[in-house]
Amino acid sequence: GPIHIVPSWNPINKKEKPPYSYATIIAHAILSSKERKLTLNEIYQWITEHYPYYTNSNLGWQNSVRHNLSLHKAFVKVQRETSDPGQSRKGCFWTIQPGKEQAFIDNLEAPMTKRSGRRRSSQLSVGMPYPEATSDTAQCTSSNSSVYTTTSSSSSSLYDYECYY
Repeated sequence: GPIHIVPSWNPINKKEKPPYSYATIIAHAILSSKERKLTLNEIYQWITEHYPYYTNSNLGWQNSVRHNLSLHKAFVKVQRETSDPGQSRKGCFWTIQPGKEQAFIDNLEAPMTKRSGRRRSSQLSVGMPYPEATSDTAQCTSSNSSVYTTTSSSSSSLYDYECYY
């Protein structure tokens, strides 16, 4: 089930930009969901509902979300099951690799420093917005049950757009 996380950041102005990395915000969305998995559009919706700063800002943040999902090792694509509602639509769910959840929770709950409103640098390691590309692979089973593999170091596009609808 969902994990109830109480972030240490509590802004006076709800439309203030959150001090968290995109990876941490994405993880917050996924961990707060009933099944601990969300589609890309569900992640966008959760972010705009819980972090109003992103409601009226330009849509560049959505590119950053896609970038983080593709390159951050903690995020895993999972193809929709045929029994999932909306299964006729293309796309994948995104979840968090088992064992990686606590680092994101710690980032959200870590005390902020009084001067900057930011977490201490020791708390930032998991939430870096642009991790280095690696040759690690992510697998996603397509609707015909074959497995395809996308590597972040391949010469083709880093993004598997089928999983972004």
